[in-house]
Amino acid sequence: MSKRPNFYRLLRLDPSEDSWPAIERRIEEVKRKSNTVSTDAAKGEERESQAFKIYLGEKGNPKADTIYVVMQDSAARKAEAKARREELLEEERLSRRCCACCRIAAAMPERNSPKSLG
Repeated sequence: MSKRPNFYRLLRLDPSEDSWPAIERRIEEVKRKSNTVSTDAAKGEERESQAFKIYLGEKGNPKADTIYVVMQDSAARKAEAKARREELLEEERLSRRCCACCRIAAAMPERNSPKSLG
């Protein structure tokens, strides 16, 4: 079974956004945009649109793991935001080792030791 995408990521929302009306507006914006994506669009854009449609579900449909069900529920929304913040931290951590000089510096703990600083 595949893990579903984080809805804050899918909606391109900041995880600090906790207002259901604001989130609902964003869902509607993304819904309109995904309905206008044509089959000749870039593959990434088309895949993103399809993923959104899969997880959108129907407004008012109690099926678990749809955007409406998760994002309307305050506790589930907070868990989703926490998971997105953790993803962002991990992405930031990985991006710090993006070049050779970063990897070399990370591999040289003696340069960062208290003895070398004093």
